[in-house]
Amino acid sequence: MAKEEEGSNRQGGRKDDCAAKKKMKVTSKPAKKQTCGGNGGAKPIGWAKSEGKKILQKELANVNSSYHGMSINEVHQSNPHFSVYPIKNFTTNYKNLLKKIETDKQGSGKKKKDTTSKPTKKQTHHSAAKSATNLSSNINGNVGGAKLVGWAKSEGKKILQKELANVNSSYHGMSINEVHQSNPHFSVYPIKNFTTNYKNLSKKIETNKIRAEFDNKAVSEHKTKFPRKPNTKGGYPHWNGHNAKELLEKDVRDGTVNEMPPRELRKIREPYTEFPVKIFGKRVHSERRKQREASFWVDKRNRKALKKHMKEVAERKKEEML
Repeated sequence: MAKEEEGSNRQGGRKDDCAAKKKMKVTSKPAKKQTCGGNGGAKPIGWAKSEGKKILQKELANVNSSYHGMSINEVHQSNPHFSVYPIKNFTTNYKNLLKKIETDKQGSGKKKKDTTSKPTKKQTHHSAAKSATNLSSNINGNVGGAKLVGWAKSEGKKILQKELANVNSSYHGMSINEVHQSNPHFSVYPIKNFTTNYKNLSKKIETNKIRAEFDNKAVSEHKTKFPRKPNTKGGYPHWNGHNAKELLEKDVRDGTVNEMPPRELRKIREPYTEFPVKIFGKRVHSERRKQREASFWVDKRNRKALKKHMKEVAERKKEEML
């Protein structure tokens, strides 16, 4: 009986030991990490949207922050918003964030530098368009960012065409870039467009020059091969090149033709008598009309030139004020 009691006591002791060991295992399990939000054993919020990232970003961006004098491990332990994340992950996030802040600083520095010196392609396009619009407002006398006048009808094309047609123009010794910068009527257009227009206009002028030389040569050769007969089919001389033409221009200009009819005028000048009365009368009326219209067109041209001159003076004053 004593042996049986001893055996049962041993078995009971073993059971107690197993229960105690199991209890120790349960109680010795490490507790799960708690987040800074106090949400028990919940998983930490992702770093991208975490409070820790905001705090670290603010501190690293501050050049006077004490974090710059600390190791990553020290920073990790300095704030529960950091230490809640594994040191390995925090180290990676720390370095990435620091690199991003440095890159942003360099980028902002370049932008400031570029705005004062050399803009990017996108900035160049917009700034060129904006400056072209503003300058076109001054040149065209328009206000409020008026649309730039097309090259085909622009004052710049007229000026450039006149200069390129002049063999003595200084433009022939200048590069396209220099020509573009020499006049606000040119520089208002982007250099790429101006270069194309310059080359097209230069080519057109050269083509017209070659064509005119060819036509003049052909006419000269034709006159040599087929000289004009001294008289017309009607038997009287050709008016162009005849002395009577110059005399009639003088008589109309000084008013002699107003003192008598063409029939009587014909009798006082010997060169006039070489032409029939009817033909001479037509010439008198034609010359009168020509000189009368010429004075009208001269007056109109002068008024137009004066208006243009006043406009150019106003433009120069605007440019000097800028």
